Order: sequence, then C-alpha cells, then structure tokens
Amino acid sequence: MVRSLAYMEAMQQGLHNRLDKAEAALLALTPPRQRGKAQITDEPTLLSEVERIEKKYRVKGLFQFSHIMEVEDRHIRKYKDRPARTERKVRYQLTVQRNEEAIAAAEFKAGWRIYVTNQPAETLSLTDAVLAYRDEYLAENIFRRFNGKILSITPIYVQRDDHARGLFHLLSIGARVLALGDYQAREALAAENTQLTGIYKGSAKRGTATPTTERMLQAFEGIDLLVIPTRDGTATYLSELSSVQKRILTLLGLPHSLYTDLQVN
Repeated sequence: MVRSLAYMEAMQQGLHNRLDKAEAALLALTPPRQRGKAQITDEPTLLSEVERIEKKYRVKGLFQFSHIMEVEDRHIRKYKDRPARTERKVRYQLTVQRNEEAIAAAEFKAGWRIYVTNQPAETLSLTDAVLAYRDEYLAENIFRRFNGKILSITPIYVQRDDHARGLFHLLSIGARVLALGDYQAREALAAENTQLTGIYKGSAKRGTATPTTERMLQAFEGIDLLVIPTRDGTATYLSELSSVQKRILTLLGLPHSLYTDLQVN
C-alpha cells in the first residue's frame, strides 16, 4: 500500500469542495419564508431531495441531519358569502451539521493505492512497481477519444447499420493515429529526457513529457495558406513554422519538408 502526498492533497481538496457545495445545496432546500421562495411541504419530498444531493456530491454519511415541521395557521373571518376558515401553511426546516468523524476518516483514506504483483522483490522492487504502474499505457484512453471533440462518435445520425459500422471503423482509424502520435512523442521525449513546452495556451513555459496528439495538433492552429493566381498557374504561400511546430514534427518522426513542400512558387 502506497500513499501519494500529491494525490492525497488533490483528493482532500476535492472532498472539501464537494462538502461545501453539498452543504449549500442542502441549506437551500428550506429557505426562510419570503416571497418567491418555494417551500417543501411534505417530509418524503424533503428526504428525497436530501438523498439526491448526497448522491450527486458523493457525501453520503458525511452530514448529520435533523428537520422539524413548522405549521402556521391563519384564521380568516367570514366575508360576505364566504364562510370563516383556517388556512394552514406547512414548511420544513432542515438543520445540517458536518460529521467530522466521518470526514476525518474519508480524509485518511485519500491518496492510498494498493499495488499487487506476482513478481518477487528481487526482480521488481516496490519503487519500480509503483513507477511501472504510473507509467503504464491505458488502452481505455483510445476509446475515451470517441467522446472527444475530434472524433466524437455520438450522436450518430445515420439510419443504416452498415453505415454506423463503417463510421465507427473510420473513426477507429483516427483513434489509432492519435494513439500512435502519443506514443511517438512520448518515446522521443523519454529518449531525450526532456519535456515539450509551448503547447499550453497562456502558459508558454509549462512542459509535459506525455503530450497528447490533440494538444500537439492545436499548436498548428492559425496557419495561413495564401493562393495567388499567376500567369503560369497559381502560387501558394504558407505561414512559416514556429519552433514549437518544428519540434513537434521532429518528435513525431516527420520531416519538415512534409509541410514546406506544400508551398509552390
């Protein structure tokens, strides 16, 4: 069992963010009586809403609740042909308190990971096992790309099953190309023991040793192609590649001429 301090801090911060949001949502269920504020008038609805919020923010057992029913009777006198009557208004007041003991237990669990291997310690040390796990390639990432902006397999507006299969096969080729780009850049950076910088907008100095193909492609946004008719045909002019764009082509094993040859004078 290994505990990552950075992972622990991130999980604990996420826990407290969820607690704050859940507490605000719970208190908003029973606002004070005032114009424009809807009131919950029956207990099952209140308990159902509490359960919904606990599930949404994943804070089950981290709060303690109590609620009371407030009843306000208003006596209205007889007026003309209307008999005297009593109007009853019912509302519930929810009290919320954090379960500090349960929260402390949740904080203690943050950051822990369990590693299991059948390799003996002489072959694979604990440190090497952790590094190997963190450095593993997740095949699931390929399929997650089908929900991304570039591939986006859903929703599919096709009527025939063979068209749907064909579209999926076509996009799967795109997913393989993106995965190959990830691998190529990652291996090249690992061989150089360096990071790729300049691919994060607004943070030019930020670097990464595992850039995604999507982010590297974004670095090529803004390239201009100018086509000018000439007496002999057409001439094309391309924006000059930046140092970051040249480096990306090098990491992917692609010659710069792949781009520059598109320019015809």
